[in-house]
Order: sequence, then structure tokens, then C-alpha cells
Amino acid sequence: MSTAPDQKAMILDLWRELRECRGLDADVYSRIRWNWPSLSDDEVAEVWAAYQRRMDMKKTIELKLQRPSSPSKTPKHHVRCELGHRLYTEVFESTRAARTFIDALLKDEPIKWESNTEITAKGGVLRVECEELEQIMEFDASSGEWRMPENMQQQLRAFLRGHWENKSKDIALSSPPKVVVKPPRAINGVTLGALCEKHKWNPRNVRAALRKAKWDKPSGGWTWPEKEAKTVEKKLEGLMG
Repeated sequence: MSTAPDQKAMILDLWRELRECRGLDADVYSRIRWNWPSLSDDEVAEVWAAYQRRMDMKKTIELKLQRPSSPSKTPKHHVRCELGHRLYTEVFESTRAARTFIDALLKDEPIKWESNTEITAKGGVLRVECEELEQIMEFDASSGEWRMPENMQQQLRAFLRGHWENKSKDIALSSPPKVVVKPPRAINGVTLGALCEKHKWNPRNVRAALRKAKWDKPSGGWTWPEKEAKTVEKKLEGLMG
């Protein structure tokens, strides 16, 4: 299967992250020859240049994340995904975009909250981590729309499948299946965010109080059916004083 230099660079980056997570050395340049032994010297140089460009781009993103002086251009959410041995990270400037991406990743898979910053699906094989994950999953984006860029859809397909699509001209292929970017799932019931907005509570403080009080977190996040909302609201009022 033939892959473009930028696609090879992504594969190398994921391999490097996996090695470093295990505390192992990662000789990326040598890995190019290992992965694709048929490449010519010029092709190896192209892949290496693409990999360096990718690393420069990631450094730029990290610098932006450390710069609070320009909030309108600074990514708000750094989402890290793990599927078996595969790793994938994306950054988003808006909560709506992050929620749409995570919904496209999870599709209709049931989720389990492992902590306030991590959820799992597919029996624990798929993991999603983000410091603001609770805020993202409570966000109701059903009233608006964010369109996932085509290159992000391609990367997401590659992450889920474990390989890039074969685009060889010698093989007649039908159009590759699209990542189904549905409108974010509508939230049925009353969310913690809605109650916080009503009472002018800080959502982070409320979630911390709920954990301290050992409330059982619903599987879909801090959301309750309409018929339970009044009871939950009164308990929260007592909890927040």
C-alpha cells in the first residue's frame, strides 16, 4: 500500500508516541527504512522532511496552548485518543468542535466514565482523555453545527481502521466510506450545565462537590431525566449552600 509522505509522518509520530509511553527509545529516521524498505533515498528524505514539519507544527500548537494572551486563537481543548496500540491527538478552539469530533469517534458506542477526564468505549479498548472532558460531554451542540475538515475525517478513519486508505491508481476502488459526522447527539433531559447557568454556579465547583458527596455519575454524564430534574435541583441547592 502506497501512502503519501504526510501520511507516513503521522504513522511515524504515532509509533514514536507509543514507544515513549513505554519508556523506549524511538529512532524515527531508522524506522522509515524499517516500515518502507522499498523507498529510494529521495523518498526517505521526503518522509523525514514531512515528519519534521509535523513535529514543528505540534511544537507551535503546544506554544499556543501555553499562551493565554490570545484566547481567541488558542485551542481550548486538547483531546487524546487511544485505540489499542494506536494514539491520536487533536486540538480544538471551540467546545462545539470538540464535542462533534468525539461524537464522530464514538458513534453510538456506550461509554464508561473512568474519571472526570477520561471515558472508555468498546469494552475499554477505546479511550478518550481531555482535561475539560466533562464540560465537552455536557455541551449541547444540537442547535448548531461544526463541519469536520476533510483531512481530519481522513485521519480519524485511519486511526479507527489502523491504516490509511489505499489510493493506488492500479486498483479500481469505489469511493471510500466517509466518517459519518452526524449532528452532535441531542441531550435528553436536564444537564448540569443548564442548572449551573440558572443558579450562576461554577460548573467545576459543582462537579467537585458532587464527587465529594459521592454522587453516582450517570453513564452519559451529569444529565438527569426531566422527571428527576426538580429533585436533583433541590439537592444541588442544598449541596451548594
